[in-house]
Amino acid sequence: MHDLFMTRLAQQRAARGWKKSQLVQRLMSEASRRGVAVASRESLMRMVAQWENGHRNPDELYGSLLCSIYDCDPVDLGLAASASVVGPAVGLSYEPQLGAALTALDGLTRLDLTGHSSVVRGGFAAEALNAVSLDWLFAAHSDDRRPLDAQVRAEDVAEIEATTATFDALDRRFGGEHSRTIAVNYLRGRVAPRLNGQYSDEVGRGLYAATASLCELIGWMGYDSAKHSLAQRYFVQALRFAREAGDLGYGTYVLTSMSDQALFLGRPDQALRLAQVAGSRESGPPPTVLAEAAVLEARACAELGNRAGASSALLKAEKRLERATVNELPAWASRFDATVLASHVGTCWISLERPEEARRALSVVWEHASGQPRRRAYAAVQLANTAALEGDVDEACALGVVAVEATYGMTSSRAHHHINGLVRRLKPHRDIPAVRELSDRVRTLTTSGAA
Repeated sequence: MHDLFMTRLAQQRAARGWKKSQLVQRLMSEASRRGVAVASRESLMRMVAQWENGHRNPDELYGSLLCSIYDCDPVDLGLAASASVVGPAVGLSYEPQLGAALTALDGLTRLDLTGHSSVVRGGFAAEALNAVSLDWLFAAHSDDRRPLDAQVRAEDVAEIEATTATFDALDRRFGGEHSRTIAVNYLRGRVAPRLNGQYSDEVGRGLYAATASLCELIGWMGYDSAKHSLAQRYFVQALRFAREAGDLGYGTYVLTSMSDQALFLGRPDQALRLAQVAGSRESGPPPTVLAEAAVLEARACAELGNRAGASSALLKAEKRLERATVNELPAWASRFDATVLASHVGTCWISLERPEEARRALSVVWEHASGQPRRRAYAAVQLANTAALEGDVDEACALGVVAVEATYGMTSSRAHHHINGLVRRLKPHRDIPAVRELSDRVRTLTTSGAA
């Protein structure tokens, strides 16, 4: 294995030419010298393998034994600060010190892959968002990491970018849960070790930008899979690494993703604050990103019942979009375009109970949904909600069936959530045959786990 992809613990053993069995013998001897009990030889062999592949961290006792055996401090073994950040709160805080940020990423991916209950199935921590936003804006950042000897090249960054694009395509076609675990394994096994390598300033900026993009995508995969605690944590990591890359525009984009998630979870107050932070810097981020921040501000205002605020923010979004020039957009900005913005605008008009304006915007989304089943399902549901506002229950049900059919073969809890919302909207009309038929289709979809 190349040194770049070895943990510090594995490197220390390899540098001495020891077999795992020899390290285990030294652990048992050092424990005996101290008069402390340790696991059996067989258990220690398994533990060493887990420590060295990064799937488990040594506890305080074993960390101390390893430091003695290798005559190293915890930082040299990659153990520093792990106890303070690798726990239920891992990844929820914005870490200005780069070393702490890398440790947080290590802890988050490890607890994600091992299924830590609080991290994987925990709730959305809305109270953490204010501190994250303030730290992103105002914290003093520093690079305190201790790089390994392995050299990272531009080709390594290109590999991460290409692999992330592949994961993005799989997510759009099959839903968030389809390849999320594979993406996390790639982040932990191939990307994170490179962050601890040696690289030039230019390569470093590209490396951190690519890492931010992958973290943000994994955040969306978690969001789409209803793993909202995980999604929030990966969005925070994306925000931090975008800052390390010096990419204000991408950091702004990540904030809009966080705002979108807060809206989805019924937290328009938090969504509004995040959208306003995202749109607070008129210079730096691309106009399209600022337009998205404004339209999310509009959606949050609409959810809060602030019609004047929503209308004002929508006008702001239109003006910002008018300033956008395709040639000036970075490559990642192609993920959100006029179609994505139209989906937000249409949803906002639904919240404001303005079906004519909603239909106009959502028709754009529908026309550009080919090959993207999740987008097709969302457009169908929102057009159905528009029809329901207009009193056309039959059209709403027909569009609801289209949405259900679009989700077959997908693993998108988000799409299923929107479909269930339509069924709830139509509940007052449950005596109509078309509504009963749609409800039955949705119930079958839920039972089969197709969405």
